[in-house]
Amino acid sequence: MMSKHEAWCCALLIFVLSCGHDEDVAFKLGENARAPVGDRVEQLLSARLNPTRQAGELGALLDEARSEDLDDLKSRFEAASAYLHPSDLEQFASWWAGFDPGQAIENPQTAGTSHLDFWQVQVLRAWASRDPHAAHEAWSTELCSASDDLCLMALVAGWYESGDQGVWAFVEGLSAGVSRQRAMDILAASLIAKRGVDEALRFAEAIDPKSARRFKLQFFRRLATALALRDVDKARIWAEKHADGPFGDGLLRRVAVRWVARNGATAVQWLFSLPAGPQRDDAVQAGSRRWIRSDRATAVEWLSQSTDEEALQPALGVLAVARAREDPMASLELVQKITVEQDRENATVAVLRIWLSAAPKDANAWLEQANLDERLLTRIRANPSPAHPRRSRG
Repeated sequence: MMSKHEAWCCALLIFVLSCGHDEDVAFKLGENARAPVGDRVEQLLSARLNPTRQAGELGALLDEARSEDLDDLKSRFEAASAYLHPSDLEQFASWWAGFDPGQAIENPQTAGTSHLDFWQVQVLRAWASRDPHAAHEAWSTELCSASDDLCLMALVAGWYESGDQGVWAFVEGLSAGVSRQRAMDILAASLIAKRGVDEALRFAEAIDPKSARRFKLQFFRRLATALALRDVDKARIWAEKHADGPFGDGLLRRVAVRWVARNGATAVQWLFSLPAGPQRDDAVQAGSRRWIRSDRATAVEWLSQSTDEEALQPALGVLAVARAREDPMASLELVQKITVEQDRENATVAVLRIWLSAAPKDANAWLEQANLDERLLTRIRANPSPAHPRRSRG
């Protein structure tokens, strides 16, 4: 058996040899600069460099390649199929789409079916970035056979990259639903990345308030989400600015549920500091629920120790449910502090369902002497599985 010192020396030797591998391959590629591009691509793919390094080298080689090299390059990629990295396929798809996207999308170079969706969305995105209207026609005729959402997102991403402003009318015109919302996610993230936060906010505020199917409201929401992931300070300021306006519904909540994943106490304290109202209450409940899911112990302790009873009201039901399995009696006491009758009933049902699931004998004994009305008992026993009460918004 090797000593620790010998093992360390072996590990160091392996590391040194692996570090020199990239340099050796680069040297050989440089030596063969006059070789056909196909030979150099094959050599690069077989070298299996780290993905970042390989992407740069492959991109440079494909820049040299001509459309006449297509068949040769297809065979080289096929030969390397066992160890291709997704970024290799991405670059090859984009290169081919640069001169014959229709053939590229119908002839996936996937070494089987595992990367079929990946290949097609890369081709469609590259196609849309160069000729969005032709790519849109291909999308509308279902030339992209990947899932509908993947094809749509690839089209929207590439269309935005093209600089053609028609993408906004296209997304606005989509039927209301999840696919349209995901397309707006792409636009929101792309807008921030390309124009910066301040310009993105100005752009959103300038959208026609009469846009179809609540497009402006929906885009405000998607932008708040994207912004909270990038610059939470600007996100909260913007959400506060519009929270009570015609396009503010849900903005505080969207910022809160992203922020609590990184700094729950600061995010919830920010919500507590805001003026009372339906938007803040909705955000407090949603933010507390997300915080409990991501860091249960810290969230439950912090919320349980809060002395701001008025601001904590929307989170009491969530907190009671979180504590129900360990201490159902304490949870039921907490439920009694909820001031909205329907919310109090919903939380009571949720806590007792959890108790029945975790300790049916004790829970049934308590129910027998609790003197609850029959309607409430029917709700409690209708489904004994855990539930998460939501605050009434009527």
